[in-house]
Amino acid sequence: MLSTLRPSRVLLCVCAVLFARTAAAQPMEPPPAAPLPAQPAEATQPPAPPTAPVAEPPPAALPPAPAPYPASSDGPSTQSNLHGLGFSGGFTTGSGFSYRRYFGDTAAQLNGIAIVSDYGNDALVFGGLSVIQYLMIWHQASSRGLLPSVTALRLVGGATYFYSRQTNLNSVPDPSCGINEFCTWIDEETVSTDRLFGLGAGIGFEFGAIMHPGFSVNLDLMLTAAFDEAGLSFILPLPTAGLMYSW
Repeated sequence: MLSTLRPSRVLLCVCAVLFARTAAAQPMEPPPAAPLPAQPAEATQPPAPPTAPVAEPPPAALPPAPAPYPASSDGPSTQSNLHGLGFSGGFTTGSGFSYRRYFGDTAAQLNGIAIVSDYGNDALVFGGLSVIQYLMIWHQASSRGLLPSVTALRLVGGATYFYSRQTNLNSVPDPSCGINEFCTWIDEETVSTDRLFGLGAGIGFEFGAIMHPGFSVNLDLMLTAAFDEAGLSFILPLPTAGLMYSW
């Protein structure tokens, strides 16, 4: 009886030992964690209004370019004329009809006249070229006064050419007449010519429409040197004057 129970006990002990080793080899799983309490939902905030775009400051304006002449209330401050027609009188720059071409504050003027008479026996040619540089220009606030609205100080240089031919008839005794004879008078024709070339420079004033269309009057005093066929003829300060319509 005892021999029959011993093997059974031994088998049970072996099984118990194997089960204990198997349980020790496997890690024990932790118990499941308790569920966390539900968090209250965050209150939704209304969307922020869209921000207006920031306007960029306008670019700084460039300073205006300085006007070449002082501004005037009754005319432009820059040269608006291109051409001019008129009359001029004076030896240094020539006399007669005038044409002027403006180049800003500088102008070139051509003067001239030609007269032919006595069927071509008499002739007069007088012409000249001048260059004008406006040095200073004054603009009057109003043109209602006695003075013109614009006054200019100008520097003038010029050259001129003068040619004159004149035929004269003189009554002289007949050279074939004897001393004691009654002599007849005959007409003798003589031709005289004059040629002069002049150079000069000076300063003067011009009044009126210098920067805008209209009439203007100039008066200059020029130191002039004149030359003829024999050489230097004279050096004199001579005046010149003119009337011009510009546009």
